[in-house]
Amino acid sequence: PTALSSAASAERPDAILVRLGWVTAARLAATLARSRATTPATAALTTHGGRDTGDPTSLSARALCATLVQGGGLLPDERAAATRDIVVEQLAALVALDTAAWQLRGASSERSHDDDDIVIDDFGALLVEALRRRFDLARLDAALGGGEGVLSPRDDDERDDECDDERDDLAWRHALHDDEARALRAFDGTRDIDGVVDVAGVSRLLALRAALLGRTFGVLHTVQRAPPPGVEAVQRERAHAAALWRERVADRLARARAGDALQLLSLTPDATALEVTTAAAALRERFDPARAHERGIVELRDALGEIVAAIDAAVIALSRR
Repeated sequence: PTALSSAASAERPDAILVRLGWVTAARLAATLARSRATTPATAALTTHGGRDTGDPTSLSARALCATLVQGGGLLPDERAAATRDIVVEQLAALVALDTAAWQLRGASSERSHDDDDIVIDDFGALLVEALRRRFDLARLDAALGGGEGVLSPRDDDERDDECDDERDDLAWRHALHDDEARALRAFDGTRDIDGVVDVAGVSRLLALRAALLGRTFGVLHTVQRAPPPGVEAVQRERAHAAALWRERVADRLARARAGDALQLLSLTPDATALEVTTAAAALRERFDPARAHERGIVELRDALGEIVAAIDAAVIALSRR
């Protein structure tokens, strides 16, 4: 679904990234303009039917995030999460996640088995089943960067505080097959894909599928993808990451101090109560003062606290409309 697009401005990938605090509007515009001017491939991606749209924001979620990574607007390890957030936001605009049901049909219209056509009423279980059907070995390898590196379980304090643990356990986890669950448990922070294949006794396809599901639902993260870079490279990466975060904090702090609740949450006047609470939850997690140290912006802890307080006040103000 990473090619999903919409004509609605609130559902455009660029608007979603700004609303969720992944990138500032100024950084987004500058990066896209620079990429369009210097990279023919980017210009080609903004065409429809061979006609240039003249609008870089017509890029798909995946292409937009890749362009931002190349242009320094997103960190490399933020690309997958940002792409996922765009797609989830776009899907949420199309269906009511708490009441909808989806029917998945088998790939062949000639099939008549009962399990070829199934109805799923949980979004997490839908993603599990869709991944089984749509991702072959080559696509899984590509999605995980060749399957190199070691995946480790995330600690509870590393995960989103807003996560509903009961839904997490009862939804997508219960949709796993036994061999998928066994492979997922085998990722202990010391094994790569081949190690999980040996220990869990599953195929490489199943090990990669479990790894991608774990990454998608935030229970696994990569602790080693390649040989460690040199000291200077690490310092440059940390400096760039800290600079991006200072830029993001400054932009959102300016919105908070402007006193406009809708502007702070990057919402339109017709935003629903669900859209308000969803946007607020995402922004609280993005600008959590407790994560200042890991992002190299300890000096901005107070600014982050001010942003979160403004977000809480914005939710209260908008609930009284």
